[in-house]
Amino acid sequence: MAKKSPSGRGKGERTDAMAALQAANEELRAKLTDIQIELQQEKNKVSKLEREKMQEVRHEQHKSAAAVSELRAKLHEEKLRELHSVRETLLRQHESELLRVIKIKDGEIQRLQALVNALRDGSTDKVKSALMVEVKEESTSGLRGRALTPAAGDH
Repeated sequence: MAKKSPSGRGKGERTDAMAALQAANEELRAKLTDIQIELQQEKNKVSKLEREKMQEVRHEQHKSAAAVSELRAKLHEEKLRELHSVRETLLRQHESELLRVIKIKDGEIQRLQALVNALRDGSTDKVKSALMVEVKEESTSGLRGRALTPAAGDH
C-alpha cells in the first residue's frame, strides 16, 4: 500500500509547493536587495545633504565672524573719533580758561604798575587815594567772588 502524506498530497504537489516557495523566496530576496539598495541610496542622499548643510553653516559662521570683525573695527574707529573730539573740546576749554586767567593777571599787573607809578610820583594824597581805591576794588571783587562760589555746606 502506498503511503499518503497526512495532508493528502502527493509527491508532485510537494515539489510544486517547494518550487512555489522557492520562487516566492527568490522574489522576496530580490525585493529585499532592491530595498537595501534604495536604503543605501537614501543614506547617501542624507549624507550629501548633511555635508551641504555643514558647508552652509560654516559659510554663515564665516560671514558672521567677518561682520563682527567689521563692526568691531567701526566701533573702534568711532571711539577714536569721539576721543579726539573730546580731547579737542577739552583743549579749547583749557585754552579759554588760560586766556581768561591771563587777562585777569594782566589787569592786576596794570593796576599794580599804576600803584607803583603813583608811589614813585610821591604824592601821599595820590598814594592814599590809590590804596583806598585798591581796597574798595578788592572788597567788592571778594564779595562778588563769594557770591559766585557756593558755600562749603552747599555741596
